[in-house]
Order: sequence, then structure tokens, then C-alpha cells
Amino acid sequence: MNGRLILVVGNSCSGKDSIISGVKDLLPGVMVAKRFITRAPSSFESNHFVSFEDFDSLLKQGEFFLNWSSYGLNYGVSNEVLSLLRNGKNVLVNVSRNIIPLARELYHNTLVVFIKAPTSVIIKRIKSRAREDDYTVKARINRALSSQDCDYADFIIDNSGELSMAVNQLYDILKKL
Repeated sequence: MNGRLILVVGNSCSGKDSIISGVKDLLPGVMVAKRFITRAPSSFESNHFVSFEDFDSLLKQGEFFLNWSSYGLNYGVSNEVLSLLRNGKNVLVNVSRNIIPLARELYHNTLVVFIKAPTSVIIKRIKSRAREDDYTVKARINRALSSQDCDYADFIIDNSGELSMAVNQLYDILKKL
């Protein structure tokens, strides 16, 4: 039996990586896909940092199951995810909402979880992480202001309170799979 691909989506700073990290500790059988990103990882996310040149090389070699660009960065999810799925593992991956239709086309057993947080909280988090230039900060804030929903979501997690509450919401969803 094939595993389920669980796409975790939401605005920048909605808490996607923190929630994924929290649930990973509660459900050791759930796999978390590491993304290749043309940005060094922060303390809140775990990814493979690659240069733009290396990313392009990996892309040309067909190493990515999914890939997209956002805010001047490139993101990729390795084909290794497909092996995990074929071996019956459920795999969580933080992706852009823009990639959902393609992901569902490529892998039909896909579930989408949208992480929703109040715009005021998202804006505060974006400004406080101080890892981007003013232009990118404004772009992320503008997207948060105009994009508080996800039509593709199978589940919506409210991350307006304590992180543990949002982690428990995702845990409850995954336990039923």
C-alpha cells in the first residue's frame, strides 16, 4: 500500500515548520521530507542548503519530485520522497500553495493541510526573523494580507494560540490516516 503525501501549506511565518517538527516527535513513523533551498536553514527549519548553481544542476539532472520558486529563492523536494511513499510511508512536506495542483497530478494520494494564523501574528513574525531585505519582507506581508485561505485544503489548522494546540491538531489528523 502506498503512503500518503501530506502537503503542509500556509503563509510565511504561519508556523508550518514548527508544527511539523512538533508532530514528528509525537509520530516517529511519519517521515518529513527535507527541502533543497537556495537559503541557509534557520533554527526553525531543516533543509539542504544549495547554491543557485547547484540547484539548477540538480533540476537539470531530474533530482526533484517537486520544485518551485518563491520570493527569489528556489525550492525542491527530492525524488527520494517517491520511494518512501511507495514503501507505505506517510510523508510530510512544507510546500508552496502554488505547487498543490501539480503535486496532486503527480501523486494522487495527496492530502493538503493549511496552517492558518492571524495576519497580525504573521506580520510580527516576518518582521522579527530579520533574514530578508525590505522588499521581500513587504512581499511576504502583502501575500499574507491578501491570501488567508487555501481552496485546496483538506484540513485547516488554527495556529492562533499555543503551538502545542496546533501540533495536536496535526497529530489528530495524521493518527487517522
